[in-house]
Amino acid sequence: MKTVHIAKTAGFCMGVALALKKLDQAIASKKDGQTIVTQGPIIHNPQILKYYREKGVFECRSLDEPGPQTIVVIRAHGIPLDVQQTIEKTGATLMDATCPKVKKAQTLIEKHAKEGRHLLLFGEKDHPEVKGLVSYAREGFTVFENMEELETILPTLAQPCFLVAQTTQDRAEFQAVKTRLLEALGELPVMDTICTATKQRQEEAIALAKEVDYLVVVGGKNSGNTRRLAQVASATGTPCCHVECKEELPLDDLIDCTTIGLTAGASTPEDVINEVYLHLRELDGPSLPDIPPLGIMNPSWKVPSADQCMKWWDTYAMIENIRLHSLAVTHVALSITRMALAHSPQVFAFDPTRSVEAAALLHDLAKAYCIYYGGNHAQVGASWVMALTGNPAIAQAVLHHISWPGKVDVKRHFLPLVVAYSDKRVRHDTIVSLDDRLEDLIHRYGETSARRTKIRTIFQQVTTIEHQLEQLTGVSLHAYSFDSRRLVS
Repeated sequence: MKTVHIAKTAGFCMGVALALKKLDQAIASKKDGQTIVTQGPIIHNPQILKYYREKGVFECRSLDEPGPQTIVVIRAHGIPLDVQQTIEKTGATLMDATCPKVKKAQTLIEKHAKEGRHLLLFGEKDHPEVKGLVSYAREGFTVFENMEELETILPTLAQPCFLVAQTTQDRAEFQAVKTRLLEALGELPVMDTICTATKQRQEEAIALAKEVDYLVVVGGKNSGNTRRLAQVASATGTPCCHVECKEELPLDDLIDCTTIGLTAGASTPEDVINEVYLHLRELDGPSLPDIPPLGIMNPSWKVPSADQCMKWWDTYAMIENIRLHSLAVTHVALSITRMALAHSPQVFAFDPTRSVEAAALLHDLAKAYCIYYGGNHAQVGASWVMALTGNPAIAQAVLHHISWPGKVDVKRHFLPLVVAYSDKRVRHDTIVSLDDRLEDLIHRYGETSARRTKIRTIFQQVTTIEHQLEQLTGVSLHAYSFDSRRLVS
């Protein structure tokens, strides 16, 4: 059984999110006749760049290209000062999407350079952020990428210096650089320009790598912060790979792993993380012992009546809004079951209606208890239902109504999957589309990138369930109201 742990910090950082928000604002405000270009790739991620190319946003190929009808968006990494000044002279509208952390580093470099100091920059010589930073060093600069390069330049340093790091550098390496320079030069100003988000991501990647058999890092191959995540994780001794998409996963290396860690660079979109996560979850199929399909269910398993289920609501103090939600979920689940029986009767060895009704009525049995006392309501509820009914199939449906642990096969696992799908079609006590329910859960529970990733991953799976149920029922379920055959608005 595989367990996949997602880093809480995986995905967009503040600077990337702000840059894309500004680009979206530029697209929304664009007037007829205007074109939008970015000065270099807005961020280092191929999927995001493809998305914006499809919206008509391209990279500026030449400084002769912008004109009065052009909106030029400065990339998140920033650009050299002379390039910015050249663009300003063209009459183009300039929108600065430089990350605030990078902008702060630019300002600090300009300030200390005015004091006659030489910039020592710990970073990648060819990285666009570095090219922009050194343009603010009026008294000269030296860029070095590691301790070995630093040792070669130390004898050449004559004038007063100051130390700055590329914002995505390894903090531990930067501390070693700082210590060596203080030994060699004595006092010198040291600017702490490494982004806090970078530090947090690296620390979490290291901690996660120590807890798993294998760590997967997702993000653009030309993304500096993503490459360093892979580097610091590999340094722990845990096997690690850096991939841009699920197709690049080294399946032969992963197939025998029990625990897999997943993190992502600051420019990696959530949908890419979701796809990789779901692919990792499905590597070895179902993660729990398989329950037989309804067609060969043990006839001795008890199926409680609706009245009995509602008596248990009283026993376990289910609150009113959860009861209303459960009734709506039951309505959806029974509607789908009846349509499936009518359209695909050959799939069912016997009528599953009573089992579906009981599972749907009981799926949130423990929710009120867990709200008050803590715990996972699906797990607690499944244990209660098993004790009350002795029915493993209904207990399984309660246990997995949030997400299914294996590959989706509605014909084989109709009971738990129809309950899981129906739960995602009801917001409070109102039947809504999957899109509306996803937006609702993201708003209520998606306070971190990791949580949003998990919610989106669940809904990718539920979309698969929906497609299979549509084949089984012969009905387009995506916006079906289940009340009057109206589309859900």
